[in-house]
Amino acid sequence: MHQQVTDLIPPYHDGELSAVQRMQVELHLRTCATCREQLAQLKALSALLTATPVEVEATEEFWERLAPRLPAPRPVTSSTPTCVGQRPRQPWLFLPPLGL
Repeated sequence: MHQQVTDLIPPYHDGELSAVQRMQVELHLRTCATCREQLAQLKALSALLTATPVEVEATEEFWERLAPRLPAPRPVTSSTPTCVGQRPRQPWLFLPPLGL
């Protein structure tokens, strides 16, 4: 039983368990100091990783290796919006039929 709950502590911390599994872990944590400590360490690590800003700049070598793997850009056509939120050229096509 202890090992089963120990394996559930990371997904418990991440909120990935079902209600039944979550309750099983919570009941176990009430009586097991070792598992409570494991959860506390996981929370501390998560807080540390969240608080530490990470900025990574891609090297030229990275971009050179990535470029061949990217799909070819699609050609721009008259119906391809050039920016987000651009209105279509024929807005009346999206109006409901008026029965005229």
